[in-house]
Amino acid sequence: MSAVVVVAAIGGLWRVADRRPSLEIPQEVPAEVTELTLATWDSYLAAFPAQRNCIGTVTMRLTRSVDGGDALYRPPERTIYVEIPTTPERFPESLAHELGHHLETACNAEAELGSAVRDAQDLPSDSAWSGGEPWYDSPSEHFAETVVEIVEGERITHQDIVILQPATIELVRAWGATGATR
Repeated sequence: MSAVVVVAAIGGLWRVADRRPSLEIPQEVPAEVTELTLATWDSYLAAFPAQRNCIGTVTMRLTRSVDGGDALYRPPERTIYVEIPTTPERFPESLAHELGHHLETACNAEAELGSAVRDAQDLPSDSAWSGGEPWYDSPSEHFAETVVEIVEGERITHQDIVILQPATIELVRAWGATGATR
């Protein structure tokens, strides 16, 4: 069982004392959202056992609006914001995508996989890892979409925008499972 901390808005914040990965939800959320969140978190941890030591604690907050999309990860806060309401199909995908951004930041994915992801996705070798326009051309977004594919088993939302190569999926899957970068 994964270490997940769900804290009601009226409760105190409890943290896992050791370095196991944990997901904090410091607000009251509907039961169905908690269920989807826990299922996604468990799949995420199962897919990336070699990265467990660097995942650490991440916080998820539900919000009525996210600038520029349905979800957002803020690395300095180690916080994911997910727009609600959403659909039961879209929520786990949005969460897995943002967990991908957390994974790339917390576990140094760019340094370990940057060149290999660019090569596998046929992206320019000198392309900046993140940022740029359009958003979906950055290696960071390709990495996050690969995490969605691995965690959820399929992608619905961006499957026609970011085309993932099988080599990219296998590269990230191997890195997550064993730590191997080639």
